[in-house]
Amino acid sequence: MDSDSDSDSGLVWRSSEEIQTARDLVSSISTICSSCQSDSDITENSSDRANKIVSLINDFLTMIPTKNIYDCKDHVNMFLYSDAPAALVSLVLNAPVQCYKQAGEEAVKLFLYPNIRSIPKPVRKHCVQIVSAFCALLYTSQNVGDQHLLYYACRKSLVSLLKLIGFRKRSKYVYEAEPSDTIGEFCPFVEELARSLSHTLHIVSQSFLTQSLALSIESDVRLLAFFSRYMRRAIEDHVRLKGQSLPLNLDDNFENQPCYLLNLDFLSIVVTRNLETKTIFNYEPRWFFYLSVMRELKNLSKLFLNYEEELFSQIRMYRSTVDVLIRFSKRSEDLQWLVESKNLINSSSRRCLVMKMLPEVKFDFEDRQKILVDRSQILTESFEHLSHGTPKSLRSGLSVEFTNEVATGQGVLREWLLLVCQELFNPQGSLFLACPNDCRRFFPNPATLEHGHLNYFAFAGRVIALALMHKVQVGISFDRVFFLQLAGGLVSLEDIQEADPVMYKSCKTLLEMDANFVDSDAMALTFAREVEVFGSKKVVELCPGGSTIVVNSSNREEYIELLIQHCFVKPISEKLCYFTRGFGDILCERRFQKTFFQSLELKDLDLMLLGNDKAICVQDWKAHTDYSGYENSDDQICWFWEVIEGMSAEQRMEFLFFWTSVKFLPRKGFSSLSSRLRISKVAKSDHHLPSSRTCFHHLTLPQYSSLPVMKQRLLFVCQEHVDCSFGML
Repeated sequence: MDSDSDSDSGLVWRSSEEIQTARDLVSSISTICSSCQSDSDITENSSDRANKIVSLINDFLTMIPTKNIYDCKDHVNMFLYSDAPAALVSLVLNAPVQCYKQAGEEAVKLFLYPNIRSIPKPVRKHCVQIVSAFCALLYTSQNVGDQHLLYYACRKSLVSLLKLIGFRKRSKYVYEAEPSDTIGEFCPFVEELARSLSHTLHIVSQSFLTQSLALSIESDVRLLAFFSRYMRRAIEDHVRLKGQSLPLNLDDNFENQPCYLLNLDFLSIVVTRNLETKTIFNYEPRWFFYLSVMRELKNLSKLFLNYEEELFSQIRMYRSTVDVLIRFSKRSEDLQWLVESKNLINSSSRRCLVMKMLPEVKFDFEDRQKILVDRSQILTESFEHLSHGTPKSLRSGLSVEFTNEVATGQGVLREWLLLVCQELFNPQGSLFLACPNDCRRFFPNPATLEHGHLNYFAFAGRVIALALMHKVQVGISFDRVFFLQLAGGLVSLEDIQEADPVMYKSCKTLLEMDANFVDSDAMALTFAREVEVFGSKKVVELCPGGSTIVVNSSNREEYIELLIQHCFVKPISEKLCYFTRGFGDILCERRFQKTFFQSLELKDLDLMLLGNDKAICVQDWKAHTDYSGYENSDDQICWFWEVIEGMSAEQRMEFLFFWTSVKFLPRKGFSSLSSRLRISKVAKSDHHLPSSRTCFHHLTLPQYSSLPVMKQRLLFVCQEHVDCSFGML
């Protein structure tokens, strides 16, 4: 076998046959392009020349060595150094005869999918440089418009080939371009995709979204995501090789840094220019594309100093627009980037965001997990049902019935969830403790419990997730200490204020004391505390040797920090683990269990679980109630609302619960319920009670003969012990 060398490239070519093939290809193309033929002058010789181009490419591909990685690399480099890619693109763009153009396109496509699948995968990876060269040549040519199909085919194949290489395990024998070269090579693709998106989105903002436009946008978003990830990797490699650190300062060495080829200012304009053209009344689910673009822009912006905040300041100008985009977005991972930037959105958007992590409620009763429980054993029987149910079956939905009752449907499900939560978070129980100053807030009991009780924390996690999934306000929420640990956060002194006001006040006093007094050891404090275990007192050290370490002015902050860890973190760590595991069983994906709470503020969770903390407004109640068989002016309706107005706040809640299985209204009141309320006339005597169909918010009201009778019947059914929603009495 002969050998040849190239003094410019330093490349050693191992086969004279390979060299000759490449030279013949370039020579044939040069001859064709220099001829002055037209389509009318095509001869048999012209067809032979065109076929020879394709044949030479096929010969080149069959010669690629498959056993030696070095020979394979040299073979591909030889094709590049011979200027064969430029010659083929020149043939496509400049050939005077159509058959030559077609031959050039056919030759290029031999390197693209699906044709390239015939080449072994290890060898196929080395063709990425050739396809990249095709992309660059076609993109920079003035003769090629944005709609050139060959360019798009090359770009699509380039993505597939780069995926074979991967981002983190790139072999030194595969695609050995310097990071700075990679940045310069792929930067045009990023900006070209940005322009394409900007143009397409602008068209969509002015007209209807056609299927072809939707596919174009989705394709561009996916490609932008891929190339931007590749660009980020290249920039990170470049910075590492230069001994620099991220984020980069945009003001330093602008001319000499290839990283600055990426025009982030232009990309941000792509988003904001289109956002500002929208009106709040012109949104449809199609607009979620914008969120995907913003996600990629945010990821790129993190590479440059102060740019992320600058981008956020632009997006905040259109916060209401972004909030609507979130509301109409699909359930996908595209929104997870907002978790790190939740200050960009308001409370309603944060709640909407986390609801997309929960399964969508289905109304197909056949696929639902069936639960039958006795009201007198609601906690233990519900525990058995949920503990033995698979996460998949629970995510599919629930069908709940109470023993010896005929009611079923969403109303019974709401009632069951509320009753189970009342039992689980009973202040008299042993699982959770209520905050001293707010009996609606709970945290796990730090006291040691029997091992079997840990499974009840997993059960509690499932119940709370199901309540959120079905949008049921259960009237309880979490203390900040519990909420922070669910989100993976640290607990500080200020966070324990509601959980233990006495300890909080004592610690604050210790911090504010005069240093000399603390150092005098007048309080006789050490890094140990006395606890009660099974009726007897025991001294527990906060750190090794803590009983011998005296608290003084220099270590009092450390003492308080260890005290908080010992009282509020370590004792509930195992219980927290079980709760999050149960909660994660209901999420679409378990890995979101910490992200779910990180995405929220505590006040957001309060709105989702506690509901509206204001007294029920009777006027709002009236405004969202319809009548069937009755008129507004009928005596029975007038008496009805007179009785409701005379009820206490608790009685109104109980009566609303009897009517709808909703005890705690959403934040916006009756307008946020799934449907309007209805009162229907029924021809029954004064001895009958009202009945309800809670699924439909439907109250059946007998035509009572007087106000006293009406009052007696309504006050009876709003008592807590009247359990049967259908009023069978």
